[in-house]
Amino acid sequence: MVLAMKYAFLLAPAPIYNYIGCMKRLVNSAVVMLILVISGCYEGPYETDFTTEQPTKTDVVGFYQLKGGTVAEHSIAGSKKSTIILKPDGTYQIQKIPNVFGGEEAERSPEISATGRWKIDTVRNKENILGHKTPCWGITLTNIDNNFETWVLMGNSSPYELIIPIDDLILGQAIIFSRE
Repeated sequence: MVLAMKYAFLLAPAPIYNYIGCMKRLVNSAVVMLILVISGCYEGPYETDFTTEQPTKTDVVGFYQLKGGTVAEHSIAGSKKSTIILKPDGTYQIQKIPNVFGGEEAERSPEISATGRWKIDTVRNKENILGHKTPCWGITLTNIDNNFETWVLMGNSSPYELIIPIDDLILGQAIIFSRE
């Protein structure tokens, strides 16, 4: 009896047999699509730490110093004098940030220093597997090389860290500044 039940689907009419095969293909396709969606939403090792609640200006103001980085083919070890000062009046001062973006500009100027204005802004979005977007907060700077205009805040509360992703965030290349 058990053997007959095990192979009963072979004796079933063709429409039922086709239905079972179609359902198997559908389930397999759904699993593949789910894997692609989940893997497509991965942004790299830092995304989970991005600030998603809007901070106040007071929470962000301060003196930031280079904490470290994960930039391939570029030494930032000697760059501990790199600083960012965000002032309460909306101005900033940057000193000796390593120009990790490469190219002709990095050869001419291996370090970036600048002054200008800053503001808190949404600088990117995190997207979950259902497509829901959550804004990530950071700062935008004026009067600086385009590569250094946008910094993402990291942390759930003050003191925050500042990160600037280099190239594709999935590669995990970035420089990070901590508030002192």
